Amino acid sequence: MSYPPMNGQHSQGFSIDNNHGSEDPPSLKSQRAGKKKVFRRGTAFTKEEDMVVCSAFLNISKDPITGVSQTLGGYYKRMHDYFNEHKPEGSNRSQIAIQHRWALIQKAMNKFCGHKASVDRLNESRKNKQDRKKHMKMSVKQHKKENEIREKQTEAQLISVESSIMSIDIEKVPPI
Repeated sequence: MSYPPMNGQHSQGFSIDNNHGSEDPPSLKSQRAGKKKVFRRGTAFTKEEDMVVCSAFLNISKDPITGVSQTLGGYYKRMHDYFNEHKPEGSNRSQIAIQHRWALIQKAMNKFCGHKASVDRLNESRKNKQDRKKHMKMSVKQHKKENEIREKQTEAQLISVESSIMSIDIEKVPPI
């Protein structure tokens, strides 16, 4: 669609038209298609790699020279460098992969420490380490059951709200 010239000026051939000029030449299309990256999940981390990631965390975060005043990028760069120095044979992980893996390990450890702390707070005098371990496993199972029940309850509530909304007779609703 072309617009007429304004204030007696001559049009210089500029037009806004969605039908023309939007197609790329075939050579450019093939270049773009060739450069498209396909991202795939990597192989699972091995126990040895997990141990190196944990060791990297301990060595990097407890470094007395650097201390706790590390930027996030620098922190994970140091973890990646440590991992590359101590990695198992045939292992090749990116900095992002190590960062995500450490986040998963840390989340699991935080849950474990929380359950252990709750068992330790009970301070039961006649229980040995084995008994506390059993108690902690039962606590984890109970926690999972409670979460499943909570999820089912919220799901049921959503279904009931949805069905009550759908049952409203539109003709009886007053106009706004």
